[in-house]
Amino acid sequence: MKKIFILFALFALMLCISTQADEKDVSVWVDMQRVEGAFIENGVTYVPIRAFYNASGAESVEWDGEKRVATVKLEGTEIKIFADKEYMSANGRYIFLGKPAKNVDGRMCVAIRLLAKTVNGDVTWDGENKRVYVESGGVMLCGDKFYDETDVLWLSRIIYAESRGEPFEGKLAVGCVVMNRVESDEFPDDVYSVIFDRKYGVQFTPTSNGTINNTPDESCVIAAKLCLEGVRVADDALYFVNERIAKSAWVSRNREKVMEIGNHTFFN
Repeated sequence: MKKIFILFALFALMLCISTQADEKDVSVWVDMQRVEGAFIENGVTYVPIRAFYNASGAESVEWDGEKRVATVKLEGTEIKIFADKEYMSANGRYIFLGKPAKNVDGRMCVAIRLLAKTVNGDVTWDGENKRVYVESGGVMLCGDKFYDETDVLWLSRIIYAESRGEPFEGKLAVGCVVMNRVESDEFPDDVYSVIFDRKYGVQFTPTSNGTINNTPDESCVIAAKLCLEGVRVADDALYFVNERIAKSAWVSRNREKVMEIGNHTFFN
């Protein structure tokens, strides 16, 4: 019995080692240059950022250990990848990572498709040979041209007024509720009108108590811009409430619960 157990354990170890080897067996090419250090994890291909941007022709890739941020200079623009943030910035735009960049043997690694966005790149996957090809097309359209100033202003204000004490994901979720309403036939079709909608009474308390006019902090502005980029962490949620202080139970009684983040419960 003991021998059988040992053999089983050895087989499991060999299978694990084999799987890990297969996961790393991928090659990445950027503008016909091989990028070393690529690996696959949970079906996603990651590459070290320095290797990726060197292949993209970056002027410099510098690491600030005190601020824990890598800064890339590329074609007159600046790209920042933060070690402890769920997002990165490029040319005044924000890209959602979901989780902070991975640290692999002292190298910061990010999913290849997300890095490709920063160079306006086309990504091609050769499944037979386990190769990824990226053809860069220049830097992303800058934030000043991509974001609507009015949308950023009011979306960041409602996020701040409703969730300034919430985790970053909670801020994103509040912004997602507004954007989901913009995209829904049940509500107005622009950010400002959704926030100030009073067809069935006040929709967001800050519009009646004046806190909508408070100046949002940087994290709320970033959350707003990520929502405008298309990030949707709250699925199809159209409502949210803090059930501990809510004066009405209409939403919880009439809408399906989607998720909870911090002090807020989200409903569709």
